[in-house]
Amino acid sequence: MARVNQPTAEGVALLMPYINNITGAIEQGLSRPQIWQAVQAAEAEGGPQIAGATIFDMNYVYTAAKGVLNAQDAFGALNPGDALSADSWAWAPWASQTSAAFGNPQYLIRYEWLGETPQGEQVSQWFQTDWAGSLDVTQQDIIDRALGSAQLSLNTYQNAQLTALGLPEGVTVTGLGRTQILRF
Repeated sequence: MARVNQPTAEGVALLMPYINNITGAIEQGLSRPQIWQAVQAAEAEGGPQIAGATIFDMNYVYTAAKGVLNAQDAFGALNPGDALSADSWAWAPWASQTSAAFGNPQYLIRYEWLGETPQGEQVSQWFQTDWAGSLDVTQQDIIDRALGSAQLSLNTYQNAQLTALGLPEGVTVTGLGRTQILRF
């Protein structure tokens, strides 16, 4: 059997359940080897199996997650009236960068909404919404879409759904935190 010294689709797919953990670890300043060890430890503690994934797959996923964080920072550095630039979005780590994907742009907007409970407690959660077509828009257009999506979700959730999120009824969206635009 030939030695694998590059990422494989199978190996990358095995690591996708850990993408949020990997992204968070990058934000905390952990190195690639430290993150790889943490993923292996999480598997050993009963997490999703990664048998078959290699450090080459980890390097690919790390680079994709780092690209998402770089795009998040670029988006955050824009002013509301600024047009989105090519560096304010990233390919989703699970996306296939095919000719079809280039011809039919689809985006997932992951955003951290900030809110307040009726009791005055500050809360935040990550939600997502879609964006089809061109990103020839301003930062404010994306902010408006995300804020509208968050408030609509909160307004339509049943009490059981809010409870599952750890939120009381009557939460109001007050702003937007980190925002990630992922192309897929």
